Amino acid sequence: LALYDVCLQKCIPGNPLKSVHEEAHNYLNKKDPSFIPFLPKSFGSSIGLEFRDTTMVLNSTNSNTFKEGNIVNIAIGFHGIPLTSNDTENSPESIKKLQTFSLLLADTIMIQKEGPPDILTKCPKDFTYNLADGDE
Repeated sequence: LALYDVCLQKCIPGNPLKSVHEEAHNYLNKKDPSFIPFLPKSFGSSIGLEFRDTTMVLNSTNSNTFKEGNIVNIAIGFHGIPLTSNDTENSPESIKKLQTFSLLLADTIMIQKEGPPDILTKCPKDFTYNLADGDE
């Protein structure tokens, strides 16, 4: 969730869309660089007349800027993180078969005139997960 929050803070008018991607890399370089290879190439896009506006993708190269009123689908996560046998040893059989896992946290946001964006998908972000029986 901390990575998600850091990325949201870059979604302000005048910032280039690529700043979200850059900030995620900067944050992970400080916290745990081993997760960087598992980041997606894109962290979402602006929503326009089509669901995904291809000129407003949140990737590492897009220098278009956020503008007040932009509606953005932001999706922060990791893809294909390997699981070790220690990760799955006390798990149900269905979990023991897994070799990797992924996590994605997505919201629809609206860029405000000032400050962080308004999160339009109103749902709690507190969650737990369980790979093994009885443990969180």
